[in-house]
Amino acid sequence: MDRMNRDRTLSRRDEALSHAGVGVCAFSADGSLISADEGASRLLGLDTTSLRSGALVKTPIADLLPDPSTILTCIVDTLRSGGLRDRVVQVTTVSGEVIPLVIDGIAGREVDGSTTVHLVMRHNTRPQSVAGRIGMHFEQQIDAYRRREEELRRNDIYHRAMIDAMPDLIMCMKRDGTIVDIKPQSPDPLGVDREALIGANITEFDLPDGVADTILRVAAEGLDGGTHESLYFSVGDRGEQRQYEARVVPFREQQVLLIARDISNRKHVE
Repeated sequence: MDRMNRDRTLSRRDEALSHAGVGVCAFSADGSLISADEGASRLLGLDTTSLRSGALVKTPIADLLPDPSTILTCIVDTLRSGGLRDRVVQVTTVSGEVIPLVIDGIAGREVDGSTTVHLVMRHNTRPQSVAGRIGMHFEQQIDAYRRREEELRRNDIYHRAMIDAMPDLIMCMKRDGTIVDIKPQSPDPLGVDREALIGANITEFDLPDGVADTILRVAAEGLDGGTHESLYFSVGDRGEQRQYEARVVPFREQQVLLIARDISNRKHVE
């Protein structure tokens, strides 16, 4: 009977807090949801049925909200300092709506030794000064730039790894044939060191008649029309003729990529 009365009391308390625009969420240290009351569910737009059934337990907040960065920052700051007090934030709900909240954070330790963070969140109904609104706007912009920068950094690492894994010669070249850059560890069909290639012109090297002119023509056509074309040529390499397939593709403004692959073995088989 006492337990039933306690549950009814807690239920009435949660309902009152919910209508007052207040909610409580519990998270593990890694940002996974442990529990959320009805108020938090309404504020964040979480599925109430899934919450009550326990289906959302241990779900990372990153899988629940389209932009979990604010909640994750509050969790981390609570763990670092032992608590938060009146943190004014903008939180993106499940539906993508951005709402102003005030969050308090409390860090605690469970019986099993795990760390739990409770975030008490409520609507920010206090008027905010113009300076405060401007400051929050710039803070949001800075966070967005940082996330974008990190995304670009990861993409750069990924694409560099892909390029490094390719056995091809890859060089960046201007419209006039001046070599701007070349992939490290590229093969050297021209028989010239990488350092000597950079800054030189493709017409300066010992290529078969017409190949340099063809490369320049294809480069110009690609820059003017966005097209790419393949060409084939042979060069002497350590006393033997090697067959190459090259493709010229637009890269940056007035620059193209020349990608050449040794196909001698394939030609020999054919």
